[in-house]
Amino acid sequence: MGTHEEMKAMMQFIIRNDIKPEEAAVVPMTEARAAIAKMIDGRTRGKTGFTR
Repeated sequence: MGTHEEMKAMMQFIIRNDIKPEEAAVVPMTEARAAIAKMIDGRTRGKTGFTR
């Protein structure tokens, strides 16, 4: 996992280099079951967001 100091250094690196997570999809909650199945099956890349 690393030390607290290593975690702080990593966070500073992420902020300094403006690293953002890749967003794969934003889906409504009504489609959550299918979206979660895709994540479990490994058919997504990046983050999946859910909306109301």
